[in-house]
This record gives sequence, C-alpha cells and structure tokens, in this order.
Amino acid sequence: MIHVERSYQMVTRKEFAQYIRHVLEVRRNVPLTQPAMEVLAIVAYNQPVTKGYIEQVRGVDCSGVVNSLVEKGLLEECGRMEVPGKPIIYGTTSAFLRCFGLSSLRDLPPTEQAQRAQEELEDKGA
Repeated sequence: MIHVERSYQMVTRKEFAQYIRHVLEVRRNVPLTQPAMEVLAIVAYNQPVTKGYIEQVRGVDCSGVVNSLVEKGLLEECGRMEVPGKPIIYGTTSAFLRCFGLSSLRDLPPTEQAQRAQEELEDKGA
C-alpha cells in the first residue's frame, strides 16, 4: 500500500509488475519529455498557476505540453482566475503524486532558494 494525500492505494509489488502488465495488456510507460518535467516542476512548486505564468517562467509557448499533461492526468484544471480573460488555473493531481512516489506536495524536495533560506536561518540561530 502507498499513502497518497489523505488516502491509501493498494499496489502491486515491483517484482510482479511485468506479469500484471502482460495480463492487462498495458503498454510500456513512455518517459516524460524535458519540457513536460519542467512544466510539472513549475506547477508543483507554485500551484495554482496559469498557462501564462508557466510560459513566463519557461520563456516559450507551453500550450501543447500543458494539454498533454492534462490528458495524462498529471495536471488538472482547478478553476479560473477572476481577472480579464478568466485564464484557467492548473494544479497537480493525485496521479502526479503516485507517479513520483510522493504522499503529498510537502514531500517535494526543497528548491535551492528554500535550502539557502533554511541555511541562513540555521546560521542566525547558531
């Protein structure tokens, strides 16, 4: 069993995975592209975010990547911002947590900026 958010999921042991895939005729998982990983990181650490925010951070159009991640169930529409144009806001899903072996977003590794801030706090306290 694995813990995801506020629930548990029964899973197969890794040593039986190939047999289960064969019986269920599950195709091999296709690895995520570098742009997809970048978009997931931006959303995971800053959610909820708009496509415009993601594009501002990455500096390129991300429509195709975001749509692909929504189709894969790793991102979801969380609503719309109350600004002109009412852009869609996105967040990660429980499938994202499962795919990356996380129980919650608190399990994400700290960013370099967060690590530096933590080190500064520890230095001041010493």
